Amino acid sequence: MELELALPVDVAPARVAAAVAAGGRPLDGSTERWRAADPEGNGVVVVARP
Repeated sequence: MELELALPVDVAPARVAAAVAAGGRPLDGSTERWRAADPEGNGVVVVARP
């Protein structure tokens, strides 16, 4: 399963960092879009929006 989540640009990087700190692993990323997965392989795409 993969979920896409749009967050304000000033919040998105911190949310990705929190997900990784909680055990997620980063898959790829750019300045406006990041992909991460939990240990079970469920993914999330975080998109920064103005």
